[in-house]
Amino acid sequence: MTVRLLHSSELSPIRQRHELDTEFGIRTSWEYRNKAGQTVWAVAANYPSLIFTDKCSDNHSPQILGYQMVNDHQLVIAADRYEETFRLEEDNRRLRELRFVGKLIQRIWEDRFEP
Repeated sequence: MTVRLLHSSELSPIRQRHELDTEFGIRTSWEYRNKAGQTVWAVAANYPSLIFTDKCSDNHSPQILGYQMVNDHQLVIAADRYEETFRLEEDNRRLRELRFVGKLIQRIWEDRFEP
């Protein structure tokens, strides 16, 4: 995964789409096994704990995600009735859990890919 800050011109489309005055934005590019993709995220000071995206993972429509840093090692991201928890166990290993209406539907251990 690579992450970089967006330039002002790159932030403009997401600002307009969500009608925001954004603080900053990032572009994440990722590759996992046979899949790859990228997403643009932005945050706005007047909407704490929300992430505004250019597209969600299962289609290409914009999405608003709620996020909460539970502690130094655990992040929870929620959208609609889905909730995904990321828990860092070691520097190179994390646990991802996906829940639908509170019910665990997927648990995956991921190891960092070292080329």
